[in-house]
Amino acid sequence: MSNEQEVKALIEEQGKLVKSFRKEVVDKINTNEEKSKQFVNDKDANMQKRLDEIEEKINKSNRKVLEGASEDNNKEESKELKGLYDAYVKFGEKKIDRNDLERMKELATNEYQKRLNKAAGDPVVSYTDASGGHLIPEFMYQTILNNFQEIDPMRSEADVVSITSNKIEFHTGFDASAGWESESFTYNSGTAPDAADPSFTRKELSCNVLAGQIRLSLEALEDIPNIGSYVTERLGAKMAYTESKAFIDGSGSGQPTGFNINANRVLMAAQSNNVTMGSNTVFDYDEFFELQSAFKTGYQSNLKWYFNLDTLGKLRKVQDSQGNYLWAGALQGAAQAHPATISGRPYTILPSLSNLAADSYSVYCGDMKQAYKIIQRVGMSVKRLDEFQYPDVLFIARMRIGGDLVLPEALGYMKGAS
Repeated sequence: MSNEQEVKALIEEQGKLVKSFRKEVVDKINTNEEKSKQFVNDKDANMQKRLDEIEEKINKSNRKVLEGASEDNNKEESKELKGLYDAYVKFGEKKIDRNDLERMKELATNEYQKRLNKAAGDPVVSYTDASGGHLIPEFMYQTILNNFQEIDPMRSEADVVSITSNKIEFHTGFDASAGWESESFTYNSGTAPDAADPSFTRKELSCNVLAGQIRLSLEALEDIPNIGSYVTERLGAKMAYTESKAFIDGSGSGQPTGFNINANRVLMAAQSNNVTMGSNTVFDYDEFFELQSAFKTGYQSNLKWYFNLDTLGKLRKVQDSQGNYLWAGALQGAAQAHPATISGRPYTILPSLSNLAADSYSVYCGDMKQAYKIIQRVGMSVKRLDEFQYPDVLFIARMRIGGDLVLPEALGYMKGAS
């Protein structure tokens, strides 16, 4: 039975209930007034219950119809947007009707509003940027983010926050003191913060423009199917490799601030989360446990090691005096689905970290989710430059991304001997 037929049948049942109710009530009132009153109340309650059930079914049926229509409409709009975006990539802005460009802008903006759970008219990401690029469809943007996460391990390790502005402040702790009154605890009014208004430590992170470019011939634009997705995903892959390195070694000037720069290592050392190795060619078993035990108890359950593949090769050879390997799990534990570990803690490969050498910082350990924040302004724009170098066309993509160490006590390092 269709939704329309079901609703019609339920409405007819409503009419029959009311008609039956009136007939039985009149008959009973004529014979016995008191009994009729009770009968009326009972019948009224039963009827109202059934009417409520019918109304709920009608509403549920209508909701299904509306939801189905909304879902179908969303699919149609996504399909339309993809077609318009592919046309823009293939033919360029000058060869597309202005109404189609405006429609592409409207559909793209609506998609991002839904992503951000914004009501119509609320502030959302700007559709175009200073370079005149066009916002890519939201579903393509989500694909780009998924590709970023596969290529850039820091996106899985650090805390990633999406924002609609260009900067954000994080609270990283506050100044406080405590003690037992019986042990003559002294409140220092000159230096201690007010108990009702603690002084929070703040770290402001700003977004930086990450740009990528790809050059294609006119023949390629004519022959490659799904050209919009192809261009966007190729650009996204190149940009992911660039941001991955910046989260580790970025200078902070026009790019994210990497955790592996000197200023951030100084902050970690101030927390005593660092170990200077006795060698710069081989690792020592005990030094890993020394760094691991330097962290506060609250971080111990989430500690993880970070190094590159060359370092992993060296770590696999490290043994204690009894011949037990520091690296364990993948050999004796693979059959039991145990992950490989270093001194009992998991690890992640970060290719941009340096190899073991004199004064090198090749090994990090900590709770990266707490230590490092990545911010990304929602959206990615693509600009087509037809005047680049005929018969080739240049595409430029732009995203705004930032990152920095926000909690130094949650991360530490091992330094190779001089």
